[in-house]
Amino acid sequence: MIAFAAIVGVAVTGLITLFACAPMTRPAVELPMNVLDHAAFNIVPDHETAETIAVAVSRAMLADKDEFTKFLPFSADLDGDIWTVFSNPVQPESWGPCSESLFFVVKVNRNTGEILDLDIAHSEGGLNLDIPACQMWTREHKESYSESATAVFRALGEVCPSRNLERLAPIQLNFVVEQFKKSLSVLERNSFEAWAQTTCVANDLTCTNGGYLRAARDLNMARRLAEKACSSDFLCRSDGMGCEEMKPPR
Repeated sequence: MIAFAAIVGVAVTGLITLFACAPMTRPAVELPMNVLDHAAFNIVPDHETAETIAVAVSRAMLADKDEFTKFLPFSADLDGDIWTVFSNPVQPESWGPCSESLFFVVKVNRNTGEILDLDIAHSEGGLNLDIPACQMWTREHKESYSESATAVFRALGEVCPSRNLERLAPIQLNFVVEQFKKSLSVLERNSFEAWAQTTCVANDLTCTNGGYLRAARDLNMARRLAEKACSSDFLCRSDGMGCEEMKPPR
């Protein structure tokens, strides 16, 4: 009898221990759909958050961080699940009357915080060529090619005199200018493009290059443009036989 009681006691103790160690589970509670929509996935809930994100990603695009303050404040509008954020339009006087205002446009997904688009409107030298002030300005700045080129050609003679790059053909010089523009900040490029506008009898590369050479001179970029040209693969012969690339592209 005593042995039976001992066996029953061990069994009961084992059952108690088993139930004590078993995990306590509860039935899953399903959240209402409106809670999921507005709490779980609304990462950018208000315009302040959207504007903060837009400011952060836009600031990184400008080399001159102090210049960025001119674009503040930013303002956001919500359309469905997309925040569209605009900066303050900026048009420095140094760009001349031919340049349109420059501003950031940032699109942010409200649910994920993903940057869907980041654009600088008119950053490619948007120009007000049809307004009278711009037309008058281009006429006043019309000058001969040799006058426009003097500063850059002088800089070429200082940076790489043995290359004779002042003899570059118009298409070669234009290629150098295009590479130079890629090295400029957003604001510098907009200013360079606007300042290069001119009135020419013939709308050809010589005319276009003349405007760029004048812009480089007037914006104190002549030496920088010369250094970019000297870093190219072009080499011109002093006997006037033309220019060629030392390392032609494959």
